[in-house]
Amino acid sequence: MSTVNKFDWLSADQLKAELPRGAVIGREIIVLEQTSSTNDAVSRVASTGGLPSRLEGLVVFAEHQTDGRGQRGNR
Repeated sequence: MSTVNKFDWLSADQLKAELPRGAVIGREIIVLEQTSSTNDAVSRVASTGGLPSRLEGLVVFAEHQTDGRGQRGNR
């Protein structure tokens, strides 16, 4: 019988707490359970009129990507 370790879901609040005070990257953090791609999620935020101040430093994390392309378009 195998042992299953407790899995901790990503938390925007916990991620922000780990950043240095005044950090630009991570000023806005979105954590999604599932998305086609985190790049697509950022594009959706931008296309819905996301405020420039909200987009600056935006980071999107996903627990699962259904169509993520990886670095430089790698699959």
